[in-house]
Amino acid sequence: MQISGAMTTVEASDTALLLRAGSLAAPMEIIEERTIGPSLSADNIRMGYSSVLWGFIALSVFIIVYYRLFGMFSTIALAFNLVLMVAVLSTLQATLTLPGMAAIALTLGMAIDANVLINERIREELRNGSSPQAAITEGYERAWGTILDSNITTLIAGVALLAFGSARCAAAVVHCIGILTLMFSAVFFSRGLVNFWYGSEKIDQLSIGTVETLGCAPRDPLRRLGSKRRRRPAPAPTLTGFTMDLFRVSRTLPFMRYAVPANILSVTLFVLAVGFLVIRGLNLSIEFTGGTVVEVAFPQAADLPRVRETIEGMGYTDSQVQNFGTSRDVVIRLAARDGATTAQVSEEVLAGLRALDSQVRCAGWSSSGRRWARNWPRTVPWRCWW
Repeated sequence: MQISGAMTTVEASDTALLLRAGSLAAPMEIIEERTIGPSLSADNIRMGYSSVLWGFIALSVFIIVYYRLFGMFSTIALAFNLVLMVAVLSTLQATLTLPGMAAIALTLGMAIDANVLINERIREELRNGSSPQAAITEGYERAWGTILDSNITTLIAGVALLAFGSARCAAAVVHCIGILTLMFSAVFFSRGLVNFWYGSEKIDQLSIGTVETLGCAPRDPLRRLGSKRRRRPAPAPTLTGFTMDLFRVSRTLPFMRYAVPANILSVTLFVLAVGFLVIRGLNLSIEFTGGTVVEVAFPQAADLPRVRETIEGMGYTDSQVQNFGTSRDVVIRLAARDGATTAQVSEEVLAGLRALDSQVRCAGWSSSGRRWARNWPRTVPWRCWW
């Protein structure tokens, strides 16, 4: 059961009192408990927005440099996809979480990948001798099938995660919505931008980066008849052409000559990976083993060795202490302790750390019960299989 909403401390206390007054005489085991302070929430929002913003800027700069005007079309379509995705989430009143913001950043990369397929298909049509208008039409039509197939398979995995996953899989909602919006924005919206800019008039060339340096020149029907054709002047060096010249070398490498050594290396690495998995196992987090995660904030850079020594002095010998976000923020992962609640563990840790710095504060804590730790080997593989 989950109770959410904007309420004051008094209202929350009254709600808890009503629940306790009407509770049944039955045992209750807490599977997961999470408390996040206001400062940590503000930091999460800021870092989430920053990650999406910088990811958008990096993708935009790369795609514009590489595809020029068509890169600008892709950037506008990418921005439209982001706005459309947030609008759909707002309409459905979906809860936006940190994994959801990570899904938004992932969707940006998937959306720009669809535009790359379209642009490269248009380039290929131009290299084959098609006119610019015909290259645009064929590029979008032939890339649509590949984009649809790749995103449908990803959407199936997202729907399975949404149907069989737990409440922790809130990013599956953003993931599925993002796939639907990216197919619309990357294909139909960007096609509308291209048609609006170029129209139906006859054009001589497209601003889609360097085409001639990608390989063979356009087909020349006069060459078949033995006619001589004056050689075109070499194109001026550009950043796009220089980049493609680097990749051009890989086209001439005899890959199949090294097929046997490559297969031997692949099999060796696979056997080693399976061996390490069997011998060492997986380094499971608190969500799978059960325990408490306490996030604290120091007024200045935290001394991790002293923090780790203090935590081990309180009896938590198998604890994990590391920074997250900034050097002042520390996350502490503790194994489950019998008879101790999450609030008691966090208060004990906070009291011990205040011996190092009296101004240290608790930014939030979360815990997972041992019931989930016992059940995940049976439930998680089944959900991954589906």
